[in-house]
Amino acid sequence: PQKLRVLFFYSVTFKECRKILNEHLPQLEEQNKGQLQISTYDIGIEDNYLKLLALEKKYGVNENESLIVVLPTTF
Repeated sequence: PQKLRVLFFYSVTFKECRKILNEHLPQLEEQNKGQLQISTYDIGIEDNYLKLLALEKKYGVNENESLIVVLPTTF
């Protein structure tokens, strides 16, 4: 079966991001063993930030939100 791909873009300067990265993502991965492929991207690294901007453009994200979730229409 195909894994659900999770791309998590974060900033080390935001407490909420660090909490998700260090607490919630490991729990999510543990609870869904073999079903998720989680990749993390520090937006303090230019290439990662550019990747985020490209994805926002692709999916029509126009707002500057601290948390955005984009789900595929099929799994």
